[in-house]
Amino acid sequence: MASVKIIDTSVASGDTGGDVFDSPNGTYVKALALNTDWEYEDTQTVDGQIWYDLGGDQWISEIYAAPNITDLEVRSGTAKVAGFTTATVYYSTNGSENTQDNPTPLPENSEWAYNKAATDSEGTIWFDVGRSQWVTTQEVVDESGSGSTSEWVYPFEAPYDNADNVSGEQDFGYTRPGWSHPFHDGLDFGDVNYPHKIIAVHSGTIELAGDITPDQYLGWNGNSMELAIGTWVVILRTDEGHDVIYQEFAGGRADISVSQGQHVDAGDEIGYLDNGAFSGATENNNGLVTHLHLGICTGTWANAVANGGSFTESTWVNPRNIL
Repeated sequence: MASVKIIDTSVASGDTGGDVFDSPNGTYVKALALNTDWEYEDTQTVDGQIWYDLGGDQWISEIYAAPNITDLEVRSGTAKVAGFTTATVYYSTNGSENTQDNPTPLPENSEWAYNKAATDSEGTIWFDVGRSQWVTTQEVVDESGSGSTSEWVYPFEAPYDNADNVSGEQDFGYTRPGWSHPFHDGLDFGDVNYPHKIIAVHSGTIELAGDITPDQYLGWNGNSMELAIGTWVVILRTDEGHDVIYQEFAGGRADISVSQGQHVDAGDEIGYLDNGAFSGATENNNGLVTHLHLGICTGTWANAVANGGSFTESTWVNPRNIL
């Protein structure tokens, strides 16, 4: 049977627990303590909120409870909306959008105090910025220094000239007029002599490190996958909920320094760029081992591909706005 965790409290309970009613929007029964888990039998959506049936005429709203939460911390900090997006506010983690308290999303670069942090089963961290007002680290960063780090660094240790080193079709966005697919979903580092070592741009966990095999993702065949991202790739899932894709830099497994499941900190070595001197199986990389292509998306890379792949904006973000 599925369960929910109590993630918020009510004034009526003295901020000790979440309120239970005999039916959705019905009569108050009792409060359940914060950070406890309860099995539920069914759900019902009433007035835009999800209610969980705990059995025995006991219902609790998503403003107090949420499923698929692996960890809940009571701590204070500041969440800043990332400079490339706005932030949607939800009644609970992965819950319904809370337009009652927030008719418009939180503006980019705005800062909000939070008093709780929750981690869901996908590893995404959520912050409670007000009663029944949760935001995801796919859209905000933790400015407090608690928990996951919000530090982003360049993929090479040498200084990066933001204006001159990447230009034209190497840049992010619709930079390839006349091409059948003019959108470029990342930033190419390769026209200048960067150091050989490629580093992690953020702390996180390695989701993939190695050769993309046919049908590994989304049922794509080997040829279309190879054309989309090259066969040797590293995918880093950051502690704040982004996927970072390193591709087109490796000629073989020897050019990749990490393994699937490994946790890395910002600045740790990811791989090796040979600056054009092909180091391995170039026939499997379409001759692309001349640069690093770095892509960043909110949420998972698989979802970004499913919603337009490398050919539309989808959930891709401009690395220039983050690094």
